[in-house]
Amino acid sequence: MNDSPAAARDLFHRRLEQSLMAAFLLMVLLVCTAAILYGREERRDRIDSATEQAATLTRALEEHVRRSVGAVDVILQTIATDALARREIDGLPRELARKRALLPQARWLAIYGPELELQGASGDDDVLRDAAALRATLSATLRASDERLHVGPPLGDAAAPVIPVTRRIVGGDGTVLGVAVAMLDSEHFERFYRELELSPAHSLVLTRADGLLLLRYPQYASMRPGLDMSTLSPVFSAPRPLAGPVTLQAASAIDGVERLLTYREIGQPALLVGIGQDLHPLLAPWRQRVLTLAFGVAGVVAALTLLLWAALAQIRRSAEAERRHRETLEHKVRERTAELEHANEELRAFTYSASHDLRGPLHGIHGVMQLLRHKHGKTLPEAALDILHHAENSVANMVRLTEDLLTLSGVGRRTLEPQPVDLSAMAWEIAAELADADPEYHVELRVEPEMSVVGDPGLLRIALHNLLANAWKYSSRAEEPVVEVTSEVFNGERIFIVRDNGAGFDAAHAHRLFQPFQRLHSSREFPGTGVGLATVARVVRRHGGRVWADGAPGAGAAFRFTLPEPEDSTLAQPA
Repeated sequence: MNDSPAAARDLFHRRLEQSLMAAFLLMVLLVCTAAILYGREERRDRIDSATEQAATLTRALEEHVRRSVGAVDVILQTIATDALARREIDGLPRELARKRALLPQARWLAIYGPELELQGASGDDDVLRDAAALRATLSATLRASDERLHVGPPLGDAAAPVIPVTRRIVGGDGTVLGVAVAMLDSEHFERFYRELELSPAHSLVLTRADGLLLLRYPQYASMRPGLDMSTLSPVFSAPRPLAGPVTLQAASAIDGVERLLTYREIGQPALLVGIGQDLHPLLAPWRQRVLTLAFGVAGVVAALTLLLWAALAQIRRSAEAERRHRETLEHKVRERTAELEHANEELRAFTYSASHDLRGPLHGIHGVMQLLRHKHGKTLPEAALDILHHAENSVANMVRLTEDLLTLSGVGRRTLEPQPVDLSAMAWEIAAELADADPEYHVELRVEPEMSVVGDPGLLRIALHNLLANAWKYSSRAEEPVVEVTSEVFNGERIFIVRDNGAGFDAAHAHRLFQPFQRLHSSREFPGTGVGLATVARVVRRHGGRVWADGAPGAGAAFRFTLPEPEDSTLAQPA
C-alpha cells in the first residue's frame, strides 16, 4: 500500500507517542514499585529491630526468672535437708521466717508432712485460707516421680497472685517425708517490668511449659492468671525445646490484636518467658513515612507527566528531520551491504579460481618439467638441474596449496549428511594410508577404541586426516615417534584429542594455528601449506564444535576438539 508522506509522518508520530506513553507508564510503574519496595523494607526493618529488642528483653527476663527461681530452689533444698537432719518442728517456723527474709521474691515458706499436714510456716498468709487450691498443688508434688522443682497454678487474688513452687522431701530410704513450698510474689516480677521502662504496647508473660499462664503485665482482664494458653498461643505448637529466642507474629485469639511475640524457654523448672509488642503502635512511624512517600510519588508522577508532554512536543518539531536522517542512514546501509556482498562474491570467485582454474596449468607446468628432465636431464649442467629441481618443488607446493584451498572452500559449501561415525576405525584407516605413503618412517599409534560421534563422514575424515598428518609430520624428528588419538570427559563434555611427542610449539601463539597460511615452523623445517589446520577448524565449527591446541617447544602438541553428542547434535548450516 502506497501512503502519502504526510500520512506516513502521522503514523510515525502516533507510534512514537504510543511508545513514549508506554515508557511513561513503565516509569510510573517503576517509581511506584520502588516506593512499595522501600515501604516494605522499612516495615521489615522496624519489625526486625523490634524483634532484636524483644530478644534482648526476653534474655534479661529469662535471667531474672532463672535467678529468682534458682534462689528459691536453693532455699527449698536447704529446708528439705534441715528437715531430714532434725526431724523436729518446734523451731521450724522461726527457721523458715529467717530463710524467708533472704528471699525478697518469696511471700511465704512452709513445710507440709506426707499427709499434707502443715508442719511449719514462715508466718500467716491469706493464701493459707485457699487451702483447696494449695492442697491440689501439694498433692500433685507428692505424686511426682522425682524431686525436681515444680511450679503450681497461681493462687490468691488475680490482681496480685502468688505462684507456688514445691519440692518433695525424701528420706535416705526413699520414704516421702513431705513437701517444701515457697510462694513467689508476683509483685517481684512486676517491679522488674517497671524497671525495664517498656512502652504501654509491651507486655511481659510468664507461663508454664504446658501453657498455664502464671503472670502477665500489664494485667489484662481476658488473660487472668491460670488461663490455659496452650491452644491460644502458637508458640506451644512449635517444636520443643525452643532453639534460643523464638519470635512469632500473630493475631491474638483472645482480643484479635496483632502482636510480635518473643519467647524463651527455661529448662528447670519448665517455664516460658515472653515479651509481646502490639504491631499497631510499633508501625505508626512507618505508616507516617509511607504517607509522606505516597505524596512524594504523586509529585514525581506529576513531574513525569509534564516532561512527557514536553518531550512529545519536541519530537513533533523534529520528526521531519529525523525521518530524513533515517532515510539517509538506510541508504548508506544498503550501499555497504551491497559492497560487502560484492566483496564476498569476488572472494568466492578468487578462491574458486585459485583452487580450480589454476590446477590445470600447474599440472601442465609440472608435466613439462618432468618431460624436460626425462629427455634432457643427462645433457643439462648440474646448476640447471638444481634450478629445475627447485622449480619442480615450487610447482608441487603450488599444486598442494591449490588442492588445500579447494578443500577449504568445499568445506564451507558442502551440505552436511550426519550419521554415526566410528572415529577409532577412521583413525586406523588414515594411519595405514600415512604409513603406506612413507614405509621407511615408523610411528607408534595408540587409538582409544569405540570412539563414536554423529557427523558428516567425509568432512570428519578430512579433519582427522589433517590432524594425523600434522602429528605424523611434526613427530618425525623424535627418537621414538608416538601419536595418540584418545578422548576425555570434562564438565560433562566429551573432548577428542590428537597428541604427538614431536616438535611442539609456543603456546602463546596457539591462536594463529587455525588461521589460513599461518605457520609456527618454517617450511624448510617441516613442509606444508598452512591450510590444513584452518580446514580442521572449519569442519569442527560446521559440526557445532570447538577446536583448540596446546603444546610446548620440544615437548609435543595436543589438538583437542569437541563434537555434539548424538542426542543433541545440531549441526551448522552451510557457510
